[in-house]
Amino acid sequence: MTETSPASPTTPRESAHAFSGTALSALASRPRGGPPWLEERRAEAASRFDATGFPAPNDEAFRFTELGRVLRVPYASVPARRVSSPLDRLAARRIHIDGGRVDVAGLGDEAGVEVRRLRDVLDEAPARLEPYLAALAASHDGFVAQNTALLDDGVVVVVRAGTKAGPLHLAYSGGVASPAFATPRAVVVAERGSELDLVESHAGDGEYLENAVTEVFVGEGASVEHVRMALGSERSAAVATIAVRQSRDSRYRSRILSFGGSKLTRVDLRVELAEQGAECSLDGVFLADGGSLVDHHTRVVHGSPRCTSSQRYRGIADGHGVGVFDGTVIVRPGASGTEAHQESRNLLLSNDATVHAKPHLEIDTDDVRCSHGATVGRLDPAQLFYLRSRGIDESVARSLLTYAFAREVVSGVGRADVREVLEEIVADRLPSGLIAKELA
Repeated sequence: MTETSPASPTTPRESAHAFSGTALSALASRPRGGPPWLEERRAEAASRFDATGFPAPNDEAFRFTELGRVLRVPYASVPARRVSSPLDRLAARRIHIDGGRVDVAGLGDEAGVEVRRLRDVLDEAPARLEPYLAALAASHDGFVAQNTALLDDGVVVVVRAGTKAGPLHLAYSGGVASPAFATPRAVVVAERGSELDLVESHAGDGEYLENAVTEVFVGEGASVEHVRMALGSERSAAVATIAVRQSRDSRYRSRILSFGGSKLTRVDLRVELAEQGAECSLDGVFLADGGSLVDHHTRVVHGSPRCTSSQRYRGIADGHGVGVFDGTVIVRPGASGTEAHQESRNLLLSNDATVHAKPHLEIDTDDVRCSHGATVGRLDPAQLFYLRSRGIDESVARSLLTYAFAREVVSGVGRADVREVLEEIVADRLPSGLIAKELA
């Protein structure tokens, strides 16, 4: 079991933002003990955070992400209540993570599938987690460093070799009466030749900040479809890092849906194609409405020959909303036969909305097929005229076109039951969207 050290004075940097002081205090009394390799990783992350703190405005990766609206809040680590999610109606095995605390009632092994509390695995067989925990995401930035330094519990999912599993629903939520934060952690391992349908839902209510980290290991010949949906409230905020490592001939499919209504939704997705023949497809759709900021960063590293990646993101911004897509593809020396494509298409539904789209490539080898492109525009007047000429009300026509635009991503979800629920969620978030869904 993890021990906790007594609190110690924080540094002067704590006055920069209200939450920075809380974070430094939390790190001063961070969890300690456990296996030496884990304590070393925690300590390295704590040192990194103590030196750099949260990202500053001049940090290139956060230059479009206005963090002041989040970091000025004096969050505390307090218990949070469960918040329901539309994905709860899925016929899936569900594990609740409430404010970072794992509901043990949803755990337990099934044939070929192990779902356990991270703390229990660390107590019983810590060596099993050494190759995985904080191996991909240790301290990429201040948020990941904070999560790793405070690492004490979480969820471990292992799909045994040759097993087909899912859908498995990790339901993250946090409802709070006073400002609070949580740092949930998950490790997912799909062993050789296995298949996993993994669904995540994230819902916050009240002045709640979730700083989540998920590490996914896709074994040789394994396949993972990973669907992630975020629904925030007006005062909530969420920062997430997803780090993925793929082995030979593996498949990873990411489908991310992020909806506004919160102060900040930020998702960093990092995929390492570590061995030849690996393939990944990263699709996402986001809606930044009201005054929300929805920010997606992707980073795909082609480290071996004959790997394939595709990225297809759709952004919708309305009101004073701000949307961001920043995607990087890196092709390492020797990664011949690489095929990598990026596409970012974005809709502005109001004159005050903003989208920043920045797909880019870094290629250090020959014999590659790579492309990237981005568009930011408005609904096609000709298509609107066509629908209006067929007697469809203008607001419904606009929603019909917007719904069809977003549905391009949702239609790629493999499981029909998950796809149907996601289509309903997308329609529900758009004005007249449910009518548009019936007409689509």
